[in-house]
Amino acid sequence: MNLCFKMDGTSESHNATWKVLTNRYRVYWEESSGSNYKNTELDIYGTATGSYTISSNPSAGQAGFQYYIKDGSTTKNIQGQSGTVELTNIGTNDITGKFTITAKDDAGKTYEVTEGNFVAVPK
Repeated sequence: MNLCFKMDGTSESHNATWKVLTNRYRVYWEESSGSNYKNTELDIYGTATGSYTISSNPSAGQAGFQYYIKDGSTTKNIQGQSGTVELTNIGTNDITGKFTITAKDDAGKTYEVTEGNFVAVPK
């Protein structure tokens, strides 16, 4: 697993991919089965190593985080509000970094995303 973090103390580990988009990098994971769907998007609005501040509406030099869950008719959309993404290595074919985020869902519940890292996530 190359994308790992704790969401309110519960460990999550996934196999993510790196997408190069216009003016940003995305570390992305998704899984789906029938009416169940989950995904994580970590958008880094820059293309250089360094520190990026999490924003709920990110722009250049910032980063965004989303963890989306659909379980039958129930959905939960958890969005990053504050925190930091540290982009530590950009290789030709992979990307590495770490993150800590405070996020909220649509109902206003706060989540702490800790011990986040993505290691050699491939394109």
